[in-house]
Amino acid sequence: MLIEKLSLSNFRNYSHAFLDLHPGLNILVGENAQGKTNFLEAIELLSTGYSSRTSSESDFIQHGKSKTHIEAHFLARNVKENLALSLFNEAEMLLELGLEERLTNEKPRKRKVFVNGVSYSLLKKLRGRLITVTFNTLDLNLIRGGPSHRRDWIDSVIVRLKPAFYEQLSKYQKVVQQRNKLLKGLFESNHLSARDEDQLDAWNEQVAKYGAHIILWRRKALQELIIKAKYYLSLISDQNESLSIFYRCRALELNSDKRHHRDGQNFHDIKILELLSSIHNNSHDNEEEKVIVQTLLHSLNKRKLEELVRGQTLSGPHRDDLIFLLNDKEATSFASQGQQRSLVLALKLSELEMIREHLSEPPVLLLDDVLAELDLKRQSLLMSQINSDMQTIISTTHVSNFNSHWLESAHFYEVKSGTIGATEIKVAR
Repeated sequence: MLIEKLSLSNFRNYSHAFLDLHPGLNILVGENAQGKTNFLEAIELLSTGYSSRTSSESDFIQHGKSKTHIEAHFLARNVKENLALSLFNEAEMLLELGLEERLTNEKPRKRKVFVNGVSYSLLKKLRGRLITVTFNTLDLNLIRGGPSHRRDWIDSVIVRLKPAFYEQLSKYQKVVQQRNKLLKGLFESNHLSARDEDQLDAWNEQVAKYGAHIILWRRKALQELIIKAKYYLSLISDQNESLSIFYRCRALELNSDKRHHRDGQNFHDIKILELLSSIHNNSHDNEEEKVIVQTLLHSLNKRKLEELVRGQTLSGPHRDDLIFLLNDKEATSFASQGQQRSLVLALKLSELEMIREHLSEPPVLLLDDVLAELDLKRQSLLMSQINSDMQTIISTTHVSNFNSHWLESAHFYEVKSGTIGATEIKVAR
């Protein structure tokens, strides 16, 4: 993957920006709040269809402007491609509609997606084309944040390898929303007829079907990631830290009466990886999936009364979590800040290596002010994983702490008050 050109119009604090990017190392230098992160966010948005900073599309549009447009020209598998995204605010949408369309109450389009010049309205059309891996300070939420951060992370890894997985996630979320709506309605009616039971059973089957697929793919990804993460953590810690990853499946917890106490945290003896390993290794995925489907159905039926009262679906992958143990202690509770940073770096390096192995070429690597957060040892480990054929875009406030030999072939860009342009920086030897 190689981004050749990127242009921004009315995006965040950029009125207009156009930049030629180069293979290898590209370094954005500027003080805080000048637009470095915004520039990388635009690339992330074209790559994934979403931003890790906000879920509101209106946040991308520069204040007082009617629309924003971002566009990238890039090489993927030695083929030139083009991706663009336009987002409109309400004023722009009304201007786009003619009088006849307004009278028909047709909903205006909020966005336009362009893939090699062809126009779409769905963000999913962007996915699977420009593949990126991002490191930023928000990555610490993998340890410090709630379960949703860890679920979103593993799901994002899978989506970049299998873009259709996003559709499975979307279908599952819609099914859960519909089931929750039914649960609330049944509770308010204070009556559960045979027809209601049948309707609930039908939604249970949908939750179990899509949920099992999600759990199975998470399990596959984690089994590959854990091997790599153990290796990287061992390098970072001089073999002083051991790593275990548990997939905490709420449905399995309900079905397990066995518990053991580990350093102040309760973990269940039956875990998703152990459950699936009870099936012969040469079994097909559909056999494994059937086991998970039955487990989810049993949990949904067992918690029916509790769910009716709460109006929520309490079993399924939307409730699951990843548990990281360092030396048999839960990282979120017992790891020091240094250990947490080491663990996050090991997980992100594993993500990078996994995606690089599955693609026919390296992804574009985005490093948003993370080198300043790392000591020289961790910096060296991260930079050692960057091959010369991997385009890397780094944002930083200064380069004085960088190893000079990393900078010899780098291209520098100055970012100041929403402007960006090539510059020269003398590298001390």
